[in-house]
Amino acid sequence: MAGANASAEPSQSTDWRYLQQHSLSELQSQQQALQQRFARLSAAEAEQLLALELAFQSADQADYQANLQQVQQAVAAYQALVQQVEAGWVQAAWLGNRWLRLRADAKTAAEQQLFMRTFLEQFEPEPDLAAKLHKAFAVALQPIKQQIYLQNQRWLQQQLQAAGWFDISKTSADASQAAWLMVQHADWDPQWQQQVLQLLQPKVKQGEFQPRYFAYLADRVAINTGQPQHYGTQGACDNQSGQWQPFAVENVAQLDSKRQEMELEPIEQYRKKFRCTSTKLKPQSGAAVPQSRK
Repeated sequence: MAGANASAEPSQSTDWRYLQQHSLSELQSQQQALQQRFARLSAAEAEQLLALELAFQSADQADYQANLQQVQQAVAAYQALVQQVEAGWVQAAWLGNRWLRLRADAKTAAEQQLFMRTFLEQFEPEPDLAAKLHKAFAVALQPIKQQIYLQNQRWLQQQLQAAGWFDISKTSADASQAAWLMVQHADWDPQWQQQVLQLLQPKVKQGEFQPRYFAYLADRVAINTGQPQHYGTQGACDNQSGQWQPFAVENVAQLDSKRQEMELEPIEQYRKKFRCTSTKLKPQSGAAVPQSRK
């Protein structure tokens, strides 16, 4: 499987000395901008965000390099597991996973493939890392996950051309959700996401597709095409307030009523699902030197 090189050396833009040359506010601004584009990061941007996440958890350059090496080793272990899953091998401990259970009970080969591919999209075993490095690990995985998403998009496109959508009445609500997840993750191709959204709109009224997932995809398309979203499902943690905030919304006054129509909870209740931690650095003599997060 194509993926990030787990043993690659950091580039100039992610070197500790480079980070020292920038102020605290600059680093926080860079981090927040990249976090907002997390699902659409290029490999270079993911590398930059990884450096920032590690910097906020490292006391000095030696600690930074040690943390980077640990994350790279965890990513290499993840890649090895993915290759084993693709070859058809799964650990006994995973058999309780929802998608693997559904795969075992699937009636068709297409549904078996759908659930196995969805399992791989969701597959993130607990890394052998200190808790403070878990966020950096998630960032380092992003280029690899994007390769999985791309492969799944191509597979689903072929399925849609051959047999159409996984309608609830023809397959199941689980299959409909699994297919939606693949579309939701294809952020590099908003035109295709828009095409699928148009395909699904009448299916919501027909009871063949879940309204809440339609809302998520509609917002994803809006964000990916530079438009305000309708339902406030997409957002990010704000470093200044320390709270999750939705990206721009089309009509804030009517937001909750629109969400209710799509079987979504009120926005304030939805906001509470996200736990944000503030990132604060302590500058030292002259240059802004990243310190451990408190």
